[in-house]
Amino acid sequence: MIIDKVLKSDQEIDVHGTNPRLTTFLNPISYWMNRNNDALQNFHNIHVDGILLVLIFRLFGHKVTRRSFDMTSIAPAVFEACSKSSSRIVTIGGTEEEAVLFNKQLATTFPSLDVVSYSGFQISVEDYLRELKRAEPGVVLVGMGAPLQENIALALYREFPAAYFTCGGFITQSSIGMSYYPEWIDRFNLRFALRFTKERHYRRRFWLYIPGTIHFFCLLALHSCRRLVSRGQA
Repeated sequence: MIIDKVLKSDQEIDVHGTNPRLTTFLNPISYWMNRNNDALQNFHNIHVDGILLVLIFRLFGHKVTRRSFDMTSIAPAVFEACSKSSSRIVTIGGTEEEAVLFNKQLATTFPSLDVVSYSGFQISVEDYLRELKRAEPGVVLVGMGAPLQENIALALYREFPAAYFTCGGFITQSSIGMSYYPEWIDRFNLRFALRFTKERHYRRRFWLYIPGTIHFFCLLALHSCRRLVSRGQA
């Protein structure tokens, strides 16, 4: 199911649109954390975040595009679209201090953007829902880490439809500056290495790259074998 949804999502033209839908992004760690999460079945778009999974897809003949909600990928396009359409954005994630700093960073980089930011801690789904109904955003960013962010996004979407994007550590990262990844880091696909050196919680989860990568490789291999069998029986 995940493989088919990734391949279908990769053909999406308007990946940064603000129509109501659920969008998330998987790297080996977040895939491993979500591998048994039924919430993913309800997501409209699942994109590949991370060069390793992109390479695995290409190994099996699928030329998917790496997409993530950060400033090296679709985030700028989403912010520009919201600025032009005067669509409000609500962000959920980070500590209270990080949420405030992130809001200020966005206001500096995108002056016409209407943003309301909330911490990702100490607030219930009911509280978030009440704030969403009050703010009436067109776009909601949920950056809590997998699988919590997927579960929270789904719960909120069911009660308040909007364009939901999970964004992992984007809010925390961008609270100290919107250009988190130097240009050369992005060019050589070393984003994971930078996160490893700068983010303690990422280092604690980094070992999950191994089972996540192996499991995803096997899942994609099985998917490819089933397609070959289906073609042979056609």
